[in-house]
Amino acid sequence: MTAPTGNPWAERFIPLLNRDEIRRKVEVHPRLFADYEQMSLVEATKGLENRFKEAFFASNQCVDILYEWIGLALEHCRQHYHDQKEFSGVVHSKEVPLPEFAFPMCLTGVAGAGKSQLLKALGRLMPMRSSITGIDNTKFVLESHRVLTVKVKGSATVILESLTGQNGGISELTNVARKQAYRDGWAFLGIDEFQFITQSDKANTKLMQVLMSVCYLGIPVAYAANFSMLHKLLRRNQEDRQRLLGNVWGLFPEAPTSKDWVTMLEWHKRIAPDVFVFDAMTDAQAIHQLTGGINRAENKLLEVAFRRALESGRAVGLRELEIAYKSRDYAVYRTDIEILSKLPISAALQKTHKDLWCPFDIKPRFDSEEVFSVRRQERVGEAAIEASLNAAERNALKAHAARSSPKQKPKAPKVVPIDKKKSLAEQLKEDAAWFEEDF
Repeated sequence: MTAPTGNPWAERFIPLLNRDEIRRKVEVHPRLFADYEQMSLVEATKGLENRFKEAFFASNQCVDILYEWIGLALEHCRQHYHDQKEFSGVVHSKEVPLPEFAFPMCLTGVAGAGKSQLLKALGRLMPMRSSITGIDNTKFVLESHRVLTVKVKGSATVILESLTGQNGGISELTNVARKQAYRDGWAFLGIDEFQFITQSDKANTKLMQVLMSVCYLGIPVAYAANFSMLHKLLRRNQEDRQRLLGNVWGLFPEAPTSKDWVTMLEWHKRIAPDVFVFDAMTDAQAIHQLTGGINRAENKLLEVAFRRALESGRAVGLRELEIAYKSRDYAVYRTDIEILSKLPISAALQKTHKDLWCPFDIKPRFDSEEVFSVRRQERVGEAAIEASLNAAERNALKAHAARSSPKQKPKAPKVVPIDKKKSLAEQLKEDAAWFEEDF
């Protein structure tokens, strides 16, 4: 990107202001598993596991979160970059024209819901690394985002050293990172795997140091947090809580009757269609009860059933999934799922299983009871962002939409009556009753 006019920092995000484009870029369909019969049981099971890890199904809520992140990146660039003349005048200044502190977004959810996969999907979505040429013909790198994974020995210093490629103290490295962030056009920072920090003896202090250090960079930040981490942060003082927990989003298990849940089951069934013969549509609710709608649990259940199928020579229908649910190999998941089903109605379990219970009463950003309400809110949000664009940006968005839209006449939408969605508590109570009756 070398255009001498306009705002190349913001323009790189314009084509991504479209949910269909987001889905197209991030989705990864699973590979067909055709040669499992030539493998050992261990190899075949590992092959299925790898296909689950490689694939990424972009549910509506995943797309909503990614759309929000693109919006944050775009707004950051429009606020802090205006044209190349201004950029060339301040890029080498001692004072960096970025805010002193950026309030982060927290992405939370039960373990296995897909938070890490969503941050990986961000890498496929964000604009690729490029460059711009300044008015004095100096070439500058243009890097849209960074995503960091926190390891066991992660600390504020280690994080900043990783970002800058330099050594030093926290204050010095923060200044270096801020300058690099502005110079190279960083518009978003994602932080993952904080659970490693929360396992240490001085977890709370270390956690705060890491989070605060990245927020002082002055760019949009999103960090993935499990429920245990949220409980730790809630023990901090009021100022820290308001800074770090003021914008919490949840990544929820899909509803048992949702189209996204059924579609994901269809995807996974097609990996080994000769083995998986359950009906993704009619068996969706039953499979949801066996997995809690949690991605990782669904993967594990299919892996256990797959291995048992190779041993017995029987295909995997619903009955085989129920047998796999009761197996020793699925015991850890079964325990968590049964606890999750009882948590909404048990204060005692909420206290003893904080890793499974969210301390915030957060709900999906869009209410799925009314499909057209969701679409209307999406259109309103997109229209609001489009209205904020300048003429050049609007033209770029329209040009991209024209290139990527299918050249066929859209069909008139059907109005399909949809049953009222049960609340989470009602659904989990129903699941608990099902477990007590059938198991």
